[in-house]
Amino acid sequence: MKAVDYYLKVEVDLPEGEDARRYAEELCRQLRKNYGVRKAELSSVTEHDK
Repeated sequence: MKAVDYYLKVEVDLPEGEDARRYAEELCRQLRKNYGVRKAELSSVTEHDK
């Protein structure tokens, strides 16, 4: 079996007060749960105003 690394960039519009890191952790959790991903991790968070 071979292993493959995917690097994704995801841009999300979050409602005021939503914690960006918590949202990212939930995305990783969903990847592991729904897609059988062995490991998903957050490498960085960049917040910016529109």
